[in-house]
Amino acid sequence: MSTLVDGDGEVEFCDNFSTKACYDALVGPMEVCIYSKFLWKNDIPSKVSFMLWADLNNSLPTRDMLRHKSVEIDSSLCMMCNTVDESADHLFLHCQTTFKVWDHLIKAFHISWSIPGSILELFEASRNNVLTGRYKELWNIIHYALDWIIWDERNKRVFGGRN
Repeated sequence: MSTLVDGDGEVEFCDNFSTKACYDALVGPMEVCIYSKFLWKNDIPSKVSFMLWADLNNSLPTRDMLRHKSVEIDSSLCMMCNTVDESADHLFLHCQTTFKVWDHLIKAFHISWSIPGSILELFEASRNNVLTGRYKELWNIIHYALDWIIWDERNKRVFGGRN
């Protein structure tokens, strides 16, 4: 049931949704996302946390970042797909090779989920998934493991199998 509140143009739906609350949420202050809550966890290896810390501080030596720092490199293209400039967000989320893995995991967990635009958004979104129990715990740790595997594979390609 919906009602129109006289005078302020507010419409309420189902007693717990209103256009005013929606508008206030959209124009109000954004919640600050503090990435430190995703790092330095006891069950995450420190090398993985350090890699993510470097990424979230724009210090991960991707080809895009190296080029930005005026480091001479052969190519700025992604080491995995060789089609798009290699940024961390591309490498970990949007690369066609990486996307296939994410797509498989999303289907395996039977969830409807779109890949976020950044690593930070990925970790934020993982807190709001619909999974419960052991599945939720597993989904939340997969992000760390998959990011490390992707970074390790990328470095093997950069350094010819030595890293």
